[in-house]
Amino acid sequence: MDHFTRITTAESLFAKEVVLNVFYLRPTKLWQNLIPGMFLFDFLRRGSAVRRYTKKYMFPRNLALDAVRDLSSGFGTDAVDRRVQERIEAELQPLQLPSTALAHAYHGLIKLLTEHYGRLARAQGETYDQLVRNAYPTAGEYENHLRLLTAAENDVDKAVVEVAGQETSLGEDLQLEADQVAASRRKVLERIF
Repeated sequence: MDHFTRITTAESLFAKEVVLNVFYLRPTKLWQNLIPGMFLFDFLRRGSAVRRYTKKYMFPRNLALDAVRDLSSGFGTDAVDRRVQERIEAELQPLQLPSTALAHAYHGLIKLLTEHYGRLARAQGETYDQLVRNAYPTAGEYENHLRLLTAAENDVDKAVVEVAGQETSLGEDLQLEADQVAASRRKVLERIF
């Protein structure tokens, strides 16, 4: 298994853990327990939510991994940046979220992830945890990366809320996801270092 596959697998599993934790924190409504067979609908709804969140979470990560592959193949930084920008715009257009602030926030997140994945790709290790441990010599250095990553993800979330409008549920959902991401990242940090 190559480094890119390890990274993609670890990030996908992380996304699934986050969304399942979000579902766990949301209490089921009493009426859902009273209807026979409702657990099947709940199971299907959770499966759909896992796929949706994983797709959303992996979008910038897949672009960053592609950027690292392109850079290691000899493409110039400007060409890679243009390709990333085009793919961001192509992804946002069908969602009817054409916002320069959102595209800019995504671009900043992808640049940060590209740097991180580049470090991981150059590191030695057989597992994702070993790659991180070898790419970041100290826990403080990795923790600093996580702080920057959280800030970049918060910028994307703010831009999404700004574009979509001040819907209370969207802001609350994004905050709940962000809280779960932070809790899961603390666990990962403790596990690795």
